[in-house]
Amino acid sequence: MEEITEFPAVLVNLSTGENVAEFHEFVRPTEHPELTDFCKKLTHLEKKDLSVEKSLQEVMVDFALWARDVQREHDLYFYTPKDVKVNKDSTKRICCICTWTDWDISTQLLNETKRKKIEIPEILKSWVDLRSVSRVYLQSVKKKMGHIPVLRKLFKVLKMDWEGKHHSGIDDARNTARLTVKMAANLKITRTLGVVGRIAGDPYRF
Repeated sequence: MEEITEFPAVLVNLSTGENVAEFHEFVRPTEHPELTDFCKKLTHLEKKDLSVEKSLQEVMVDFALWARDVQREHDLYFYTPKDVKVNKDSTKRICCICTWTDWDISTQLLNETKRKKIEIPEILKSWVDLRSVSRVYLQSVKKKMGHIPVLRKLFKVLKMDWEGKHHSGIDDARNTARLTVKMAANLKITRTLGVVGRIAGDPYRF
């Protein structure tokens, strides 16, 4: 049974490639408070005392408040099927969650929040799976591959240097943001929890 120990997010401007805001908090595991040595080494937490950090529920509240603030500050709104309709004629810019594969949200976050009876913010219920999008992107730049490689190998294929540590949550988020900028023209929402297929009149879905 796995628990989230780090919760990072990066708001990136797709036009300029600038990281305009970041959210980063560590999370106190409550089901298995003592991490294994392997987990500590993998996630670079050997010297981190997670017992003093906030619980996942508290961190999710902080994230929702951060998201509310960046929407106000940067005059944008996060994608949800409902907000697309509400903001149909708005001048606000749209923003969406991007991940590498569906696993972070549809498996880890969904399973853990169900066990702990935590409500997932609406903006985290829809996202772009960059691994799915990368198939379209690689075709557009005429790179033929039999399968989509793991994230760091894809960086090599695209001749991008990985910045920071691998499996460091905030470094992974920053690098994912860089990849998102690279694939900006191909971005479409690939998954919404509880929704199957297309939504009529929604131009942002894959």
